This record gives sequence, structure tokens and C-alpha cells, in this order.
Amino acid sequence: KKQNASNNINGNNNKKNKKATTKDDDVVVSTGSKKTTFAQSIFNMSNTLMGIGILSLPYAVASVGWIAGMFILLFFTFLTWYTCLLIGRLLSYKPKERGVNNK
Repeated sequence: KKQNASNNINGNNNKKNKKATTKDDDVVVSTGSKKTTFAQSIFNMSNTLMGIGILSLPYAVASVGWIAGMFILLFFTFLTWYTCLLIGRLLSYKPKERGVNNK
């Protein structure tokens, strides 16, 4: 009975579960047909990168102190702003055409 119960929990004997599953160390991985879109992938990647920064901020400020932490935060704020300006300039840059006679 115990093996029957564990098989039903993992979905091995369940006829309603039509998705293919593989079992590896009591972890069931579904290989269903659900896929994410490109926009969802970008959203998930952005959330992950921003979450890492937000979660590490209290540790960084606690390590260096309030005053140094605020200066470092302002420095990286300015650095990010300046990087955005440079990227904006590069995106709007239109190079001049150079021909044989134009120097």
C-alpha cells in the first residue's frame, strides 16, 4: 500500500495525468508543452536581476555603514544615469556617410 500511495502522489498511476513525467530522487519534473513567450522571459530576467540588487542592498549598507552606504548608493545612481545617457546617444547616433571624395 505504501508504494501504491507514493506512486499516486508522484502521478505514476494516475490516469488523469497525461503529461510525460520523469522521476529523479523523488523530484517529479513535468515535460509538458507549456512555454513562455519572449516578453515573459525578459520580464523574468529583469525581475531576477533587480531582485538580486534589492536584496543585497541592506547587506551592503550594513557592511559599510549608513554614511558610506548612502554615498555608494548615490555614486552608482549617477553611474547608471550616465550610462543611460551614453546608450541613448549611441542609439540616436547617425554616422556621416564617407565616400571617395568626402573626407
